[in-house]
Amino acid sequence: MREALTRSKRILTFLLETDTMWPIPILFIDASTLFRKLAAGVLQRHFASRIMLAAVHGAWHPAEVSVLEPQPQVVLLGLGADGMLDPALLNAIQQALPGIPVVILGYLDDDAYSSAALTAGAAAFISKDSLHTELLPVLHQVVARPSEIAHWRHP
Repeated sequence: MREALTRSKRILTFLLETDTMWPIPILFIDASTLFRKLAAGVLQRHFASRIMLAAVHGAWHPAEVSVLEPQPQVVLLGLGADGMLDPALLNAIQQALPGIPVVILGYLDDDAYSSAALTAGAAAFISKDSLHTELLPVLHQVVARPSEIAHWRHP
Protein backbone atom coordinates (compact mmCIF):
# COMPACT_ATOMS: atom_id res chain seq x y z
CA MET A 1 0.00 0.00 0.00
CA ARG A 2 2.81 2.39 0.93
CA GLU A 3 4.60 1.62 -2.34
CA ALA A 4 1.41 2.30 -4.32
CA LEU A 5 0.92 5.65 -2.58
CA THR A 6 4.55 6.63 -3.24
CA ARG A 7 4.10 5.64 -6.91
CA SER A 8 0.94 7.74 -7.16
CA LYS A 9 2.70 10.74 -5.63
CA ARG A 10 5.60 10.42 -8.08
CA ILE A 11 3.21 10.19 -11.04
CA LEU A 12 1.19 13.15 -9.78
CA THR A 13 4.31 15.28 -9.24
CA PHE A 14 5.57 14.47 -12.73
CA LEU A 15 2.22 15.31 -14.29
CA LEU A 16 1.92 18.59 -12.46
CA GLU A 17 5.42 19.66 -13.46
CA THR A 18 5.39 18.60 -17.10
CA ASP A 19 1.89 18.63 -18.49
CA THR A 20 0.21 21.54 -20.26
CA MET A 21 -3.09 19.84 -21.14
CA TRP A 22 -4.89 21.28 -18.13
CA PRO A 23 -7.62 22.13 -17.22
CA ILE A 24 -9.72 19.15 -18.28
CA PRO A 25 -13.48 19.79 -18.63
CA ILE A 26 -15.41 17.16 -16.68
CA LEU A 27 -19.05 16.13 -16.55
CA PHE A 28 -19.64 14.83 -13.01
CA ILE A 29 -22.73 12.66 -12.40
CA ASP A 30 -23.59 11.20 -9.01
CA ALA A 31 -27.03 10.42 -7.58
CA SER A 32 -25.96 11.17 -4.01
CA THR A 33 -26.62 14.85 -3.34
CA LEU A 34 -24.31 14.83 -0.33
CA PHE A 35 -21.39 13.17 -2.12
CA ARG A 36 -21.95 15.29 -5.23
CA LYS A 37 -21.74 18.52 -3.23
CA LEU A 38 -18.76 17.38 -1.16
CA ALA A 39 -16.83 16.03 -4.13
CA ALA A 40 -17.57 19.03 -6.37
CA GLY A 41 -16.37 21.34 -3.60
CA VAL A 42 -13.17 19.36 -3.08
CA LEU A 43 -12.52 19.11 -6.81
CA GLN A 44 -13.00 22.85 -7.32
CA ARG A 45 -11.00 23.80 -4.25
CA HIS A 46 -8.03 21.46 -4.65
CA PHE A 47 -7.89 20.80 -8.39
CA ALA A 48 -9.14 24.10 -9.84
CA SER A 49 -6.07 24.55 -12.03
CA ARG A 50 -6.26 20.97 -13.28
CA ILE A 51 -9.95 20.32 -13.90
CA MET A 52 -13.01 22.33 -14.80
CA LEU A 53 -16.44 21.06 -13.85
CA ALA A 54 -18.36 21.60 -17.07
CA ALA A 55 -21.48 20.34 -15.27
CA VAL A 56 -22.51 18.54 -12.10
CA HIS A 57 -25.69 16.47 -12.22
CA GLY A 58 -27.55 13.98 -10.07
CA ALA A 59 -28.68 12.02 -13.13
CA TRP A 60 -27.87 11.58 -16.80
CA HIS A 61 -29.39 14.36 -18.94
CA PRO A 62 -28.38 13.77 -22.57
CA ALA A 63 -30.17 16.85 -23.90
CA GLU A 64 -28.12 19.11 -21.63
CA VAL A 65 -24.79 17.62 -22.70
CA SER A 66 -24.98 18.93 -26.25
CA VAL A 67 -25.10 22.54 -25.03
CA LEU A 68 -22.23 22.30 -22.55
CA GLU A 69 -19.37 24.67 -23.16
CA PRO A 70 -16.74 23.49 -23.10
CA GLN A 71 -17.69 19.96 -24.01
CA PRO A 72 -16.47 17.44 -21.43
CA GLN A 73 -13.35 15.44 -22.14
CA VAL A 74 -14.15 13.00 -19.33
CA VAL A 75 -17.29 11.82 -17.55
CA LEU A 76 -17.03 10.96 -13.84
CA LEU A 77 -19.92 8.64 -13.04
CA GLY A 78 -20.53 7.89 -9.37
CA LEU A 79 -22.08 4.64 -8.28
CA GLY A 80 -24.47 4.29 -5.37
CA ALA A 81 -23.76 2.49 -2.12
CA ASP A 82 -24.71 -0.84 -3.69
CA GLY A 83 -21.78 -0.49 -6.10
CA MET A 84 -23.78 -1.75 -9.06
CA LEU A 85 -23.19 -0.21 -12.46
CA ASP A 86 -26.11 0.07 -14.86
CA PRO A 87 -24.62 -1.01 -18.21
CA ALA A 88 -27.52 0.68 -20.05
CA LEU A 89 -26.61 4.01 -18.44
CA LEU A 90 -22.95 3.61 -19.34
CA ASN A 91 -23.94 2.72 -22.90
CA ALA A 92 -26.25 5.76 -23.16
CA ILE A 93 -23.44 8.06 -22.03
CA GLN A 94 -21.02 6.50 -24.50
CA GLN A 95 -23.56 6.82 -27.33
CA ALA A 96 -24.14 10.51 -26.58
CA LEU A 97 -20.45 11.26 -26.05
CA PRO A 98 -18.54 8.92 -28.38
CA GLY A 99 -14.86 8.73 -27.66
CA ILE A 100 -15.21 10.44 -24.28
CA PRO A 101 -13.86 8.21 -21.49
CA VAL A 102 -16.16 7.40 -18.57
CA VAL A 103 -14.44 7.00 -15.21
CA ILE A 104 -16.48 5.15 -12.60
CA LEU A 105 -16.36 6.30 -8.98
CA GLY A 106 -17.39 3.55 -6.57
CA TYR A 107 -17.88 3.38 -2.83
CA LEU A 108 -16.78 -0.23 -2.69
CA ASP A 109 -13.09 -0.81 -3.33
CA ASP A 110 -13.37 -4.37 -4.53
CA ASP A 111 -11.99 -6.14 -7.59
CA ALA A 112 -15.40 -7.49 -8.52
CA TYR A 113 -16.87 -3.98 -8.84
CA SER A 114 -13.91 -2.53 -10.70
CA SER A 115 -13.79 -5.55 -13.04
CA ALA A 116 -17.51 -5.24 -13.76
CA ALA A 117 -17.11 -1.55 -14.58
CA LEU A 118 -14.14 -2.14 -16.87
CA THR A 119 -15.86 -5.07 -18.58
CA ALA A 120 -18.93 -2.88 -19.19
CA GLY A 121 -16.73 -0.40 -21.05
CA ALA A 122 -15.61 2.14 -18.44
CA ALA A 123 -12.18 3.63 -19.04
CA ALA A 124 -11.27 3.43 -15.36
CA PHE A 125 -12.56 2.69 -11.87
CA ILE A 126 -11.59 4.74 -8.82
CA SER A 127 -12.75 4.20 -5.26
CA LYS A 128 -14.45 7.33 -3.95
CA ASP A 129 -12.08 7.10 -0.97
CA SER A 130 -9.10 7.40 -3.36
CA LEU A 131 -10.43 10.30 -5.41
CA HIS A 132 -7.95 12.80 -3.96
CA THR A 133 -4.89 10.70 -4.85
CA GLU A 134 -5.96 8.82 -7.98
CA LEU A 135 -8.00 11.33 -9.97
CA LEU A 136 -5.27 13.34 -11.70
CA PRO A 137 -3.15 10.36 -12.77
CA VAL A 138 -6.27 8.64 -14.13
CA LEU A 139 -7.45 11.76 -15.97
CA HIS A 140 -4.04 12.21 -17.52
CA GLN A 141 -3.99 8.61 -18.64
CA VAL A 142 -7.48 8.47 -20.14
CA VAL A 143 -7.40 11.90 -21.79
CA ALA A 144 -3.80 12.41 -22.89
CA ARG A 145 -2.73 8.86 -23.50
CA PRO A 146 -5.78 6.65 -23.92
CA SER A 147 -4.03 4.18 -26.20
CA GLU A 148 -1.11 3.51 -23.84
CA ILE A 149 -3.15 1.66 -21.24
CA ALA A 150 -6.67 0.59 -22.06
CA HIS A 151 -7.97 0.54 -18.49
CA TRP A 152 -6.75 1.99 -15.22
CA ARG A 153 -7.14 0.24 -11.92
CA HIS A 154 -5.60 1.82 -8.89
CA PRO A 155 -2.67 -0.13 -7.44
